[in-house]
Amino acid sequence: MATKTAGSGTPIKPKRLPVIVDEPVAPVAVSPFPVRTRDKVAIVGFAEGHRAEAPFDDPSFEVWGLNRLWTVQPGRFDRWFEIHDVRKFYEQDPQHREWMRQFKGPIYLRPQDVGVYDIPTGVPYPIEPILAGFPRYFTNSISYMMALAIVMGFKEMHLYGVDMAQDGVIVQTSEYRAQRPSCELFLGIAIGQGIKIYLPDGSDLLKTTFMYGMEEGDQMMVKNMSRAAELNRRKDGVRQALEQLKQQKLIAAEQMHAQELALTSQIAQLDGALQQVLYSFQLSPPPEVPLANKLQIAHE
Repeated sequence: MATKTAGSGTPIKPKRLPVIVDEPVAPVAVSPFPVRTRDKVAIVGFAEGHRAEAPFDDPSFEVWGLNRLWTVQPGRFDRWFEIHDVRKFYEQDPQHREWMRQFKGPIYLRPQDVGVYDIPTGVPYPIEPILAGFPRYFTNSISYMMALAIVMGFKEMHLYGVDMAQDGVIVQTSEYRAQRPSCELFLGIAIGQGIKIYLPDGSDLLKTTFMYGMEEGDQMMVKNMSRAAELNRRKDGVRQALEQLKQQKLIAAEQMHAQELALTSQIAQLDGALQQVLYSFQLSPPPEVPLANKLQIAHE
């Protein structure tokens, strides 16, 4: 077979096609976490002092709520968190279940609670991937919310209505005594990852009266101890007054009981005397006493 030539008579060499070798494509990792729609998130809790300050009308924020917050705080919410035993907590709360049924955004539930009730947007909270990157130190719902915000890559995290005040210093049953350290742990993790944190002035989180070693705290300590001693003295006075009132109440009750017994005894004595009079009428009724009067006395 003759080789074709160009017009100049130069033979045309056939082109050799490149050999294409299919290289394996690395699989794209699918994140187990939801995708954020904005760079800033506002987490809203129940504390009345500043929950209403949340940026409900600011479109640059995702706003997150939890539990039955909708009953006390209106506003726009993009995601909801119900990290409780739904059946145990809300079996007798059809109003809350109906609200969750109508909520349009995702509602993060315990994995075992998904499908328990008709919650169309209910999704499992990604607890296993979360625990792969954080310590198992979750003592409240706010900590779960902050952990998820961290892994979703928000650049700013604002907390409103989250005080975690140490009420349990005096009242040992306060749940915030155990919850605050967990919240402050995840705030520290967020700060360490470069996330900008905003806390209202009214929040007790990341607050202290003075910096140890750097600021004079002795005077503040003495003042607080003096104030505590004064309050304890006043409290003791109130307790003594209450005890006296209880004693007076007991004395009054005993006196009333004694008076009641005395009056009851008098009535019994009068009844006995009356019976004797009536008995004497039956034996020999006085002729000067009309029968009608006798019957009237008997009925009194």
